[in-house]
Parts: sequence; C-alpha cells; structure tokens
Amino acid sequence: MEPELRRTITEVITRYELEPEIRDLYVEGVNDKACLEWFFKQAERKSVVVLEIDCINIAEDLIWKFQLQSNNRGRVIALSLELEHQLSSKPPYIWCVADTDFDFLLGANHKSKYLLYTDYTSLDIYFFSKDILDKVFNLGLRRLGFDSSGVLQNLVEVLKDVFCIRAANW
Repeated sequence: MEPELRRTITEVITRYELEPEIRDLYVEGVNDKACLEWFFKQAERKSVVVLEIDCINIAEDLIWKFQLQSNNRGRVIALSLELEHQLSSKPPYIWCVADTDFDFLLGANHKSKYLLYTDYTSLDIYFFSKDILDKVFNLGLRRLGFDSSGVLQNLVEVLKDVFCIRAANW
C-alpha cells in the first residue's frame, strides 16, 4: 500500500478515542487476514474488521524503539505497544495478532494488552492436521491415493529442518 494512503498511528489513536466501539483486528498479512475473515464470517461476527498491518504507516524508528525486526510481525507488535502507551483508556475491541515465530525458543516476548500471539509459530499451523489433509485429498485431489498420515509425517520431518534453519538465521 502506498505510504500516503496509510493511516498514521496518531490518526488510528484519535479514531479509537472518538469511537471506542470499533472492532478492529490487525494481522501481519493477506493470508492471516483471509483466514480470520473466514473465521469471523463462520462465527457470524460481522462487526469485526480484519486489517493488514500494511494499512498503517509505522515508522522505522518506532520499530527500533521497541527493539523489533523491521517486518510485518514487528509492525504488528510495535502498533500494539504504541496503542498501549498512547491510548488514554482501553477500547475493548482492538487486537493485534502476531505469529509466535521463535519467541519461545529465543526467550523474546513483548507484552501488551492489545497483543495476542498465535499458539503455534504461525497461523498456518492451525491447519496442519490429518482431518484437514483428509478433506483436501478426498475432496480436492480425488483419486490420487494420498495417505494423509504418511504425508503429515513426511512434512513434519522437512518442517523441523526448515524451522531449525530459520531459527539459526533469526
């Protein structure tokens, strides 16, 4: 999104101070947005608006202020920390959702009353299950004869290696 089309943090804070009933959920990217929009639609929670963090212009100095990485996850966390710092009262319906990533491994854990972490390293891992793979294989990839248990086991081994490599490069 073009920087001039993004809201500033000051604009966002003013908006929440004037309209405390707004229900906004900030996420890292387009896949997280699609997943959570689907979830809220299924839960019939039409008043929740899921927003990509890219809709807010978060300055690099704010990211560095909180010693975060300059990526979407860092921007989500920085927003949550800045909201906590600047809002005079806590609007009850504002949340920022960040992937846990390597925090449990590296001991990093930023806390904010506006911040929620995923239970797993990323939101995608919620779909890493035999039941979901069975559905994909049986409905989407009919007659290919995939065994979801075997595929899961093979994926686990590869994903462990990839996780270790990413953690080492973190």
